[in-house]
Amino acid sequence: MKNRSYQFGKSRLTVEFGDITSTQAQVIVSSDDYYITMGGGVSAAILRAGGQEIMIDAAKKVPAKLGEVIVTTAGRLQAQYVFHAITSEQYADRATTQARDIVRNSVSRCFDLLDALGLNSVAFPAIGAGVAGFSYEDVAAEMAEVVATRLARADRQIDVTLFLFDRFGRMQPIDFIRFFEEFARRVPEIAAHELGGSVLSAPKPQQVPTSGPGGPIARQQALRLKLNELTEERTSLEEQLARIGPEAGKKSGSRARLAEIADERIGVLSELQHARAEPVMVFISYSHKDQELREELPSLSVEKRTSCGWNTNERRH
Repeated sequence: MKNRSYQFGKSRLTVEFGDITSTQAQVIVSSDDYYITMGGGVSAAILRAGGQEIMIDAAKKVPAKLGEVIVTTAGRLQAQYVFHAITSEQYADRATTQARDIVRNSVSRCFDLLDALGLNSVAFPAIGAGVAGFSYEDVAAEMAEVVATRLARADRQIDVTLFLFDRFGRMQPIDFIRFFEEFARRVPEIAAHELGGSVLSAPKPQQVPTSGPGGPIARQQALRLKLNELTEERTSLEEQLARIGPEAGKKSGSRARLAEIADERIGVLSELQHARAEPVMVFISYSHKDQELREELPSLSVEKRTSCGWNTNERRH
């Protein structure tokens, strides 16, 4: 699960982990400095994928001012245009509140340009997650509030994708799940429009074993099993809603159950995050013919053994 969608009348917002240059949207938004150097992060990726045509076109329109959005060709990209949101300038010393205003105003300006050019699809990066210093969660929340307001007022269909990119490749599937669940809780007006979902409430206690045979390890296994079960149930319900439609889904109780599942998943994820496995005691029994193998064990440093979470006792035969 690497994306979630939210419906606003005819329009849709999708939050997705992925490469923005692969989008089929008519417009790709780039976060740039006032000379549009496209020297790092998402802007550099857009330049690599789209080619020097973008830079040549941008050179005709610089220097730009902080807060402006400059329109250029998209070069070899599938998009028609690149909107360069100017979010940084030389020697700028901006407070967090000013940076937040820049993010919000840049998104609003992009919507104004969409209307002026008669376009109906746009892909945003996490504006401000770089130079402005916001976390992905904060950027997503700031941008989503502006996007939601504009989509709710739109009298035509507009498709918006907010791309989040894990540049270091450190995120795992459980991290994606945690982000989307947390995002929905932080921006409840967005969650209310989630496809197949509704506004989330506080997490409910989970009926997951917290003690017994196996201790913390068994507890973590039970939590992961519960998470898998909830994921499978949610997928099944979403497929059912897609077949019968949202109105019929309300009558069947599917949407209410999806909201409950979202709450339960948050609770399980919270438990997993705080669960810690205790060290494992390993008993080694060996004979004389295994002496060489036994002698290799001390080559593991104490630091490595403890970081792996196990200690050893031995018995020689």
